[in-house]
Amino acid sequence: MNDLYVEPFLGEFGWELFGWQSILRAMSDVYSIRVWCKPGHNYLYRDFAQAVHTFDPGPHEPNCHKVSGGRTFERPHPDRKWLTVNDVYRNGWNSLFDGTLKHEFIKFGTDVGPGYHIAIHARSTKNLNTGFRNWPISNWIEFVKQVGDRLICSIGTVDGAHHVPGTVDLRSMGVHTTCNTMAGADLVIGPTSGPMHLAALCGAPHFVWTGHRRSIDRYAHQWNPFKTEHEIYFNKFEWDAGENWQPSVEEIIEGIRGFDESIIRS
Repeated sequence: MNDLYVEPFLGEFGWELFGWQSILRAMSDVYSIRVWCKPGHNYLYRDFAQAVHTFDPGPHEPNCHKVSGGRTFERPHPDRKWLTVNDVYRNGWNSLFDGTLKHEFIKFGTDVGPGYHIAIHARSTKNLNTGFRNWPISNWIEFVKQVGDRLICSIGTVDGAHHVPGTVDLRSMGVHTTCNTMAGADLVIGPTSGPMHLAALCGAPHFVWTGHRRSIDRYAHQWNPFKTEHEIYFNKFEWDAGENWQPSVEEIIEGIRGFDESIIRS
């Protein structure tokens, strides 16, 4: 079996989940893969790769499968056969949805962690001017107060999500721990984000809100290969509507009760 060396994927996390690691896994039937990835992402590749190495790009701005800024990756063995993101996405981001790429998915989070009632991803990034997707921290604090005696944790990364007071802080614990936490939780909640897409690969029921119609199909079909149970709270908005699309705390609580009334007691 021929060796294939793979440069790190530095785009958005959701695209790494559904437009990179699954493609490499399918290619592992033909190649002996040696892959580089961001710190903490080794877990996504270790089931099929012969070797997994980390590369820290430093500050950078991901955009779908592309990236701007950050450190330049230098190939340690430049004479070997290498695969890059541009090799896979020759037709741009449409390559992911035109049916030409072969994928192989597995479920993550097999070492189920403590059974939290709710895992929160309190998105806080403003990457690509998408800060309008973030639910205000004041809403998260009020949500936790209204939920009451539920065991709740905050997941994500320190630079991309809030730790909501009153919850266990599990941010920046790495993808492996996040997957186990999701798999053991009764429900994962948050506005649309990469970690919310990850819930689908962990078999974790998730309640997500979004103002982007394209996201609806991804959560329901394109990025949900195991048909994981989920609910999408959709509020119509246009890209220039800014913060106006935000749902209220009451709407989210009622939406969760409608999805699974056992999660939040009346």
